[in-house]
Amino acid sequence: MNRRDFICLGGAAAALSTNRLTSRSVVSTTPNPDREYFINWDRGYLNIAWPGIKEKPRFRVIGDTHFNYFDERDKEYAGNYARMSGVTGKKAHLPSQAPHKYFEQAVDTAKKDGVDAILLVGDILSFPTLANVEYAKKKLDECGVPWIYIAGNHDWHFEGLSGSSTQLRETWVEKRLMPLYKDGDDPMMFSRVVKGVRIVAIDNSTYLLSRKQVDFWMSEAAKGDPVLLMMHIPLYVKTGPKGCCASP
Repeated sequence: MNRRDFICLGGAAAALSTNRLTSRSVVSTTPNPDREYFINWDRGYLNIAWPGIKEKPRFRVIGDTHFNYFDERDKEYAGNYARMSGVTGKKAHLPSQAPHKYFEQAVDTAKKDGVDAILLVGDILSFPTLANVEYAKKKLDECGVPWIYIAGNHDWHFEGLSGSSTQLRETWVEKRLMPLYKDGDDPMMFSRVVKGVRIVAIDNSTYLLSRKQVDFWMSEAAKGDPVLLMMHIPLYVKTGPKGCCASP
């Protein structure tokens, strides 16, 4: 190829963190002659060269920030978020005051860099308190950069509540997390095109994929444009860790 266009993913946290993104898996500093693309990890920025991209989209990836804001409105669940909040006993229902500087720095950098979208890849919250969701949405709204969100297992999880993971996810996504999705998005799977790149977001936060989700992915991937897949839990491969989505 004489010309390559680039996707730039800045501050690639969580799913693109250096402990999961290794030279053994996807990082390469040289072109791939079979696929005509290459990926280069450089000081927190992931540059992906891909044929056919007419613009240069830029994304900031944020994940695993684990906010722990809470207040009186969720005091009935204080025992269910106490471990993750680190606050127990009589203070377990009082408002948390700890600033989440890493999330705020990442969002501020996204605005400063003029990225095209923020990709939120799950476990943004430690638990689904009203204070957590309101804090996240407020900071994202203030930033002014479009965002795309898919849930991680902690985003909808109050520890110790009865029910299966599937039931609890359905309940708390509906009750608390909907403000983080764009109107009309199905929290289990949706796609959006940003500067010619199709971003497919799929919720695999129970470590499983449904047949419907797999079919949706196949349909979206077959449309022919470059695709980025957003999921919180890494997919199982034989050479990778075992605690992954679809692990035997």
